Amino acid sequence: RSCEGGKEEQRLLGSIEKTWQQAETSLAEACVSAEGLRDSVRESSEHIQQAYNLLTIRLRDKRYMISASPDSALRVMSYFEDTKKDAISRERAYYYVGSSYRDLKDYPQAVNYFLKTVDIAAQSGCADTLIWQNALSQLRYLYMLQLNYEEELNMALQAVGLAKRSGRNLGWYLMDAASAYKNLNDTLLCFKYCDLAYRAIQKEHSPAKYGNVLANMLAIYSQYNHYDKVDTLLRQLMQLPERDRPHN
Repeated sequence: RSCEGGKEEQRLLGSIEKTWQQAETSLAEACVSAEGLRDSVRESSEHIQQAYNLLTIRLRDKRYMISASPDSALRVMSYFEDTKKDAISRERAYYYVGSSYRDLKDYPQAVNYFLKTVDIAAQSGCADTLIWQNALSQLRYLYMLQLNYEEELNMALQAVGLAKRSGRNLGWYLMDAASAYKNLNDTLLCFKYCDLAYRAIQKEHSPAKYGNVLANMLAIYSQYNHYDKVDTLLRQLMQLPERDRPHN
């Protein structure tokens, strides 16, 4: 391959990664960016094409577009498993295969692939930490559905540890832990983690992205008659723009 071809491939990989990160903060802009890359990717190597396919799977997942089957995610995963070079792409591919099975309500397969995500992230020495955190959160949710509350708590606390290291979305994972303690009937630790989550959210100064978390917190405090905190949370939720307000 010529040097120029190598530079172009690196440029495209950089653009795909930039769009991947952009999807976390501005999904609409990320979708526009991905569309702008389509023609260049079509003329590129299989590695670029599969990296782009993984990006498009991510964007569909972010838009809550449920696939009829996990086939496209499995094809991307198979490619990155075969190359064995790119641990981060393999981690991401496992995560989105797990997400596909979760959407199709095949929970045993979803758990299998989310566990693969966590394993490769922990063992590879390099990881997409946010995907790792998300996989732990998904496992927490799936173990909760199975009424396996000890494992639910285990996953939640692992995600809290990662979020403290990464500084990303800590309030969300602290609230996951609060919910797990509630399911274990440990109200003392449930309230402690609710309070920690509330403080983390206030410190971040972006309550709009935590609307559902604040609503969950409100429901817990309401159930246990902590109406002073219910009033505070209700006022905060009502101040959010209507599009960011939870439906419940």
